[in-house]
Amino acid sequence: MAHKYGATEIPIQLVSEDEDFPPERAAGDPLLGYLADFLKTVITRYCGDAWEQVQPGKPIIRTVHCDEPDSGFKEQDLPALYVYRPPRETREIIESFDDVADDYRFQHGRVVAVWIHDANPQEWRRVRNSIIDGVRKCVDACIRLGRDSSWVHPKDLELIGSPAAPRDPKAEAWGSSVCNWAGATIIELKNSAPGKYEHRMLKPAPMRTYEQLRFSFEIEERFVPDIGINTEPHETIRHQIVSPDQGTTLGDYLLGEDILDD
Repeated sequence: MAHKYGATEIPIQLVSEDEDFPPERAAGDPLLGYLADFLKTVITRYCGDAWEQVQPGKPIIRTVHCDEPDSGFKEQDLPALYVYRPPRETREIIESFDDVADDYRFQHGRVVAVWIHDANPQEWRRVRNSIIDGVRKCVDACIRLGRDSSWVHPKDLELIGSPAAPRDPKAEAWGSSVCNWAGATIIELKNSAPGKYEHRMLKPAPMRTYEQLRFSFEIEERFVPDIGINTEPHETIRHQIVSPDQGTTLGDYLLGEDILDD
């Protein structure tokens, strides 16, 4: 039993590397994993052929990371997609927790996605603007629709109910809902812009510059409490009862243990 904040379960669950669906491996923050995999899938589907003109034989996205580029940037990972929550200083400004009603509490925040690549400048210049604009429009369109037939969670096709029907009837034809699996009530692209990413591998090596395309998404996640979780004793938390006059220990009890009859 657990509370849920979006797709995040409380207590936080560590996810096994054996999970069938890769996005579920983003332990502690599944939204990042689902959004990253959805973006990689639709960008590859709709922009991969154009990318062939720039980098023949290379994928438009080679690796996906649920973290900031600076946390472990490697040139051999490029082209790479990084999906992460903004730094603490930024989140303090744009993030909030709000009660819409007594039982409706939401976290409003942002998630950033950055696509970084190392395409040869001369090759890139020929089709740079068309590819950048194409990727931006592709992401906006697919996020606006919330689904794409190229992205299907296998659990959406499981048969449930009687008579048997798939968990999500739209999934087979239209793809899975990224909002549903990411646990978000809102995922909306607010802005996107090309730019430069600078990184130095090791000092005193010179700073290297790479092309990047940065997206900023507005995210809304709802808190859904599990009313039964606080009635379950936790085996690792104990209460120590001490006599107030003498300071002597009267007993040591598990949280949730009935001590009134002792």
